[in-house]
Amino acid sequence: MALNFNETVRFLIQLEMITVNEDQIIPQPIFRSFLDSLKDVMQPREIISQFVVRQLFRKNTSIYKYIDQFLSNFNFWAGHYEFIPNTLHRYEYSGLRNFLIDLEFLYLDHSEAKYIIADEYSLLYSELKMFHQWNLMNS
Repeated sequence: MALNFNETVRFLIQLEMITVNEDQIIPQPIFRSFLDSLKDVMQPREIISQFVVRQLFRKNTSIYKYIDQFLSNFNFWAGHYEFIPNTLHRYEYSGLRNFLIDLEFLYLDHSEAKYIIADEYSLLYSELKMFHQWNLMNS
């Protein structure tokens, strides 16, 4: 069995990308459509990363609150969104941080030990942050 297979399946179920029926993994319509669109793409890594990031940030997923807590630590400074974590934050969010780094959503600035949201995702993050603040004001 592949390393972390069960965790990956649970994660994809939480993102509502697949369902499991007996021993079959069934792609949900949005995921099936996405997979079909990759057939003609020469280098799908960037497209896959963007798709997964957008699925992560959907408000109705079971892990949205955890992701939202992590992302709420970022602030705009010197032209980008950054977060300087303490030891507790580094431990608490290590799995999510590593996943977002793998997706190239954020990167670690080793010189200052801070996380920075990649430029190509700054607008998406800004929209999420405004949406989050609007929800807090209206709840």
